[in-house]
Amino acid sequence: MKYKTDEHRAREGGALKAAQNLAVHACYRTSPELSITPPQLQEALNVPAQDLFLLPSGGEHPYRLEQAVRETRCTLLIIEPGSTMDGLPTFYFTLLRFVGGQVRWHRALPLWIHWDGALFLVPDPEDSGAEAEFFVLERGVRPARKPWETAVDRDFGLRHADAILLAP
Repeated sequence: MKYKTDEHRAREGGALKAAQNLAVHACYRTSPELSITPPQLQEALNVPAQDLFLLPSGGEHPYRLEQAVRETRCTLLIIEPGSTMDGLPTFYFTLLRFVGGQVRWHRALPLWIHWDGALFLVPDPEDSGAEAEFFVLERGVRPARKPWETAVDRDFGLRHADAILLAP
C-alpha cells in the first residue's frame, strides 16, 4: 500500500470536486450502494441508472480495478488532475468499458463540451499518438463521432469543460 501525501490528497480532492461537477452537469444521480459495490469501487461516485462509476484519483489506481469492472459489467471513469502544455489546469479521464466480455481501456481523454451542453470524452489534441476515439456522456458512455468542425470549436469546448470541472 502506498501512503498518501498531502500533495496526493490535494490532487484527489480536486478530482473529487471535478467528478461532482461532472455529475451535476451531466444530470447523473449518484447513489451510495456500498453493500453491493466491490471494494475497488467504493471510493467512486456510483451512478446506478447508467451502470457508471466516477472514480477521483490522485495518481494511482486501486489494485484489481479491471476485475471489479469485469465483475460488475459497468463503465468506469477515472478522473485525474493534470495540466495542458501551456501549464493550465485540466483533468484527464481514463475510461474502462466492459464490451464483448472484455474490459477496454481508453487513457488520457480530456472532457469536451459542445455549445449545446453535450459532454464528450475526446483524444488529447496535444498528443499526436492518441487514439482517435470519441465518446459521448449521454445515458452512460457511448462511442461517438468527432463533435467539432474546427480547431477553434475544439479549443473552446476543451477550455469550457475545464471551467466546468474546476468550478468551486
